[in-house]
Amino acid sequence: MVDLGLSNPVDSEPESEHEPFRLTLEMVLALTLGVLLIIGLLIGIGLLLFRGKGSGEQVAAGQSAVDFDIPTAREAYVPAVEVIRQWDAGAQLASAAGAWTPVINRAQLEAGRTGWTFHFYLPDSGQMATVVVDRGGGARVTDTQPWETPPALLSDMNWGVDSPQAISVLLDACGAVLENEPQAEVQARLSLAADNRRLLWQLQVLSAENEALCAVNVDGTTGQVR
Repeated sequence: MVDLGLSNPVDSEPESEHEPFRLTLEMVLALTLGVLLIIGLLIGIGLLLFRGKGSGEQVAAGQSAVDFDIPTAREAYVPAVEVIRQWDAGAQLASAAGAWTPVINRAQLEAGRTGWTFHFYLPDSGQMATVVVDRGGGARVTDTQPWETPPALLSDMNWGVDSPQAISVLLDACGAVLENEPQAEVQARLSLAADNRRLLWQLQVLSAENEALCAVNVDGTTGQVR
């Protein structure tokens, strides 16, 4: 018999159609990493949604973010000086004043940011000038009045305490009063009158009837309560 090199189908073992599926170490690690990434993504989305909800509640409660375009007293002083010294290069600062009216934006109050009114004595013309710096930082002279007797003023070089620090002292002393008076107004005035013997922040909480409910004085150089 001639051998044709063919196997006898009866004697041969049938071949398996599919190899058994086995998880390798690399596949297990890849699957584990994928699951961890998905879990991390879900946690991140949850945190974003939670924070977004919290921010919405704060805005609804009037706790908006601070608007840094609105100036503090010291920031507003810069454009005020630039404007007034075009009138009189020797202009002297006499006072600065700002107010927060109902309904008070607590974030802006705590940051000491609002519009400001400055009074400058002009020795060349013997006048007292009013310079208003609005909430956008724009400065303009709004009024001048004859001032025959030069006022005794302290140097503005000693001004070291800005409105945020002064307001912080006010809130420590008068915070409870302010919480109980939703229609209250806060006023802050920096005086450079030499009679005070120091630069002096005079701060107060006023009722809707313009009655002083709480007041505090703060040294404009050291920040100490006076």
